[in-house]
Amino acid sequence: MPPISVGARPRETKSRFGTGLSVFMRCVAVLWIAEGLLQWTNVLTDPSGAIMSSDSPLHIAALFFFCVLDFVAAVGLWLVAPWGAAVWMATILGHVVVVALAPDFLPGPAAVITSDVVLLSAYCALAWWAARNETT
Repeated sequence: MPPISVGARPRETKSRFGTGLSVFMRCVAVLWIAEGLLQWTNVLTDPSGAIMSSDSPLHIAALFFFCVLDFVAAVGLWLVAPWGAAVWMATILGHVVVVALAPDFLPGPAAVITSDVVLLSAYCALAWWAARNETT
C-alpha cells in the first residue's frame, strides 16, 4: 500500500497535443450544442404541428434522438470525458444512418456527413498524437 501523502499533489503536465485535444473537444461541444438547439427549434417553433403529425414515427423518433443525444454528447465533450466522445461518435453514426434511410431529414446531408467525417478524423488524429506523446 502506498504511503499517504500530505500536502499538494504535483500537477500532471499535459502535452501540447493533449491540450489541443481538450480545446478541440470543447469547440466541437459548442457546435453540438448549436445543433441540439437547431433540432429543438424544429420541434418548438412548428406552429402547424406538422412535425408531430408526421406519417412516419421513425421521423419523430430520429428527431427526438438527436434533440437529446446532441446535448448529451456536447456535455460529455465539454467535460473532455471518454463517454462524451463515445456518445458523439454514436450521434455521427446516427447521422450516417438517417442520411442513408431518409436523406431529406437533415438539411444538406452531404455537407453534414462531410463535416462529421472531417471532425471525426481530426479527433482521431489529435487523440492518437496525444496518446503517443503521453507515453514518450
